[in-house]
Amino acid sequence: VAITMAQWNVSANALADLQIGTPTQKLALLDVLPSQATAAAALSNVLTVSVKGSSAEVAAEFTSLNGLGAKLDEIEITDLQPMQLTQSQIDGAGSPDKGTKVNKVITVTQGTGTFSKIRGDFDYQLKA
Repeated sequence: VAITMAQWNVSANALADLQIGTPTQKLALLDVLPSQATAAAALSNVLTVSVKGSSAEVAAEFTSLNGLGAKLDEIEITDLQPMQLTQSQIDGAGSPDKGTKVNKVITVTQGTGTFSKIRGDFDYQLKA
């Protein structure tokens, strides 16, 4: 079942009791603020979280997002500013998708880790 974080906040008590079939029904939380992602992922009946925020908000929580692993479904960055990331954050984030063009054919190689969960175009810069 997919719901937004705003819907969860309004209905948390009812959703905490949600049990359909076996095993317990799990939720996919959408539009989770980067600052709420770790807490949302730790909820017992949450399977995945999808994060939505500005490049600055995502960058501020990037280390925490790296730690979510499979619980992090995707990241949507809501502006076109480059994320300012430390080398440590970059090292913990896997690799972004890469496009290779050979003879007018573009082949996309799936990235790994947190970078692969970012949807759409994005840019990042190394900060000291």
